[in-house]
Amino acid sequence: MMINQSFICRNTFGRSLILRGEPSFSHHNNSILLHDSLYTLGGVLVENSTYCAGENLQGAFHYHVYAPRTVFLDHPPTEGPADCFWLGYFHDHFGHFLTSTLQRLWYLRHHKRRYAGYIAPNYRSFHDEGGFIVKILDSLKIDRSQILSLPENSLLKNIDVAEPSFIENSHCYDVWSHFMRDIGQRILGKYSGTEHHRPVFLSRHRAASTTRRYDGEDALGAVLEKLGIELCYPESLSIEEQLKLWASHSTFIGFSGSAFMNAAFFQGKTIIVLNHDGYIFGTQRMIDESCHHKALYLDVDFFLKREEIDPNRYVITDPEGLAAKIVKAVRSLT
Repeated sequence: MMINQSFICRNTFGRSLILRGEPSFSHHNNSILLHDSLYTLGGVLVENSTYCAGENLQGAFHYHVYAPRTVFLDHPPTEGPADCFWLGYFHDHFGHFLTSTLQRLWYLRHHKRRYAGYIAPNYRSFHDEGGFIVKILDSLKIDRSQILSLPENSLLKNIDVAEPSFIENSHCYDVWSHFMRDIGQRILGKYSGTEHHRPVFLSRHRAASTTRRYDGEDALGAVLEKLGIELCYPESLSIEEQLKLWASHSTFIGFSGSAFMNAAFFQGKTIIVLNHDGYIFGTQRMIDESCHHKALYLDVDFFLKREEIDPNRYVITDPEGLAAKIVKAVRSLT
């Protein structure tokens, strides 16, 4: 059963390059911390230390480097720690944590290295006992007490900087997918749950906060459930419960969002992402390609109406029609 090509998201936000080989690595005898990044003593940005991402500007790809490439060092630096690993900007949002915060830690697993301290200049202590950040850091044998938040203009000695293995909406190295699957396996341990054949719809209907909200998703879910599709609310599950869900099912459906970042921990899944405006994020494409998922990106704009007051709020105008389109997509891939 074929899907009408007019319902396929053909465009990519940013780009989605998969690079072979190993990211680079550098050692810096002396560097200065500014703009959540590292600079040489001459004020030149160490680009692998800063946050970067791909984006589209006026129809063309743009590689956005978030820190100034050069700075004027007009104050004597303050002595900081030595012999640490550069973690970089610390995102605590689930999706960005997986695709940005972890991006340099491939080096630890790949080369079996350990450090006394991991520098994340914007890191703040938080209450996350049992949450995804602690579980993932534990799998990497990193204690939160080892993460150092330092003031601007700190002088750092003998700092190791690994090139990011994943740059959102731009490119990633194939080593990244192996690194992520290793994390997933460590969290799951010896789990071997019963395999379920029902497709899963990842609903954001109960999410307390989300970038985009879809009014009528509850009605859509009710129709999908009648058609044999299992409903799941990722925000109500722990990281272990989410990974067990993904380990025991093969097909996942839902609106584009961070719930699909769990796909990075697995390979060979069937992914159906609902989006609109005719594009899909390069980050999602890279995850699906590097993890060898069978992916379909559906443009469901025909079934949505954007709210005039809130441009990030949509109304699903035809839940039954959208459900029928989803079921057709599932049948075309399974």
